[in-house]
Amino acid sequence: SHGDALEGWSDTPGSPSRPLSTLVEAQAVLSGNEALNTVAIWPGEHNATGESIAWLLDHNIKLTGCGPNDTSLSLTPESDAQAHLELGRGTNGAGAASANISDLTLIATDGSMPLIQVHDGDGITMSRLLLQGNGLSPLLSIGQSVAVVLQESSLINGAPAIWIEDSDVTLETVDIADSTLVGIWTDGPIHGVTMNGVSVTNISPYAGFSSGVGGWGMALNGGTVNMTDVIVKNTVGFGIVAEVDTLDMTGVDVQNISHNAQGLFGRGVHLVDIEGEGSIATLTDVNIRNVTDTALFIRNVAHTAVNDLNISDVGDAALPTAYGASSTGDGIVISGRDRDDPHTLRDAVATTLEFAGNVRIDSISRAALIVDNATLIADADQLTSSDEADSSPLVVTQANSDVSGSITYTDRDSHEPSDGGPSDSLALCLNFLHPNLDGVDLSSVSDTISCD
Repeated sequence: SHGDALEGWSDTPGSPSRPLSTLVEAQAVLSGNEALNTVAIWPGEHNATGESIAWLLDHNIKLTGCGPNDTSLSLTPESDAQAHLELGRGTNGAGAASANISDLTLIATDGSMPLIQVHDGDGITMSRLLLQGNGLSPLLSIGQSVAVVLQESSLINGAPAIWIEDSDVTLETVDIADSTLVGIWTDGPIHGVTMNGVSVTNISPYAGFSSGVGGWGMALNGGTVNMTDVIVKNTVGFGIVAEVDTLDMTGVDVQNISHNAQGLFGRGVHLVDIEGEGSIATLTDVNIRNVTDTALFIRNVAHTAVNDLNISDVGDAALPTAYGASSTGDGIVISGRDRDDPHTLRDAVATTLEFAGNVRIDSISRAALIVDNATLIADADQLTSSDEADSSPLVVTQANSDVSGSITYTDRDSHEPSDGGPSDSLALCLNFLHPNLDGVDLSSVSDTISCD
């Protein structure tokens, strides 16, 4: 019983019947007593220094509350601190590699630094936390660390909410909301990030930044990123931007991505390999809806495999003057061009998109597919209906592109081919358009394409 559990504690400082007033008092009780390994904080609103919490965690003592709805700590950083709470070995190597903290709300009081900084950590577990900032600094900054886990937690009002550099991180059932700049930002190389059950919503541009930069859902750069059951919605400019060696997206929903204040972008998913170093992306059961400019944009990625993709409601967005100052509104764009000179074409087979399963593209403003100096292989039935853009081409091939495979298409077989397209029955089904760009028109549509 509860009473039995408390028996023998009555005269012990720090027991449930004789709680301590401060974490500094807890240090005195815990020093030299290896039998005690947990500090629990009563419900209520409390104040603490990051140093007092770090002392507990550095001594292998778990810190827990009664749940983020009941126990909150407003953290005050030390004068020479780099964050409100510093975990891991730290830049000076003085801290402990591992730590365990749970069931708390942690509130930042200084906008000039992160709420939590993990540096050189190995085995940091954070569970059932609510991290709350002021929209000026990151809520969680992780660098040069491995085995860092954040689970069953929420992050509100960070800039960005999570910053990861050169680390292995697992995000499990994490909600990020009402933050600025970016929801999740990986800066420079990362060993690996795994996301399961992560949602990023309501991200806005950072005050003082160009409107073309802030407000993204995720900006991912580095080694390997795996995401399952992820939601990104209500962001500005981009939903997900990824330049990673290996990307796996399963059960991802991207929606309500608006263009920025200049009327540019609003892309759902943007995959890029700037150096063209052989990156690979796999998208399975992905939904992209209510975006502008382009739902899925792929540039210089060596191989992208798509299995079951639904795209709907792609609205207009402007293009910069350097790109012709026209408007976009496309379902999928895959392009293989030089990073510094877009007029320099790479080998088309170096950028390949391969379809499997069902790919449905609905309600677009311009083209369903643009294959620009790249290769598209359709190896399974594709269902495409574009009822708001019946006069637009389904497939646009530009420069040295190749399209092959099997496509089943509905709702367009009554339309004439666009100018420049072939005049056979294939065009009536797919409505190909081959514009002559850069003085090069080497696009080919394989005889293996079939239309029903």
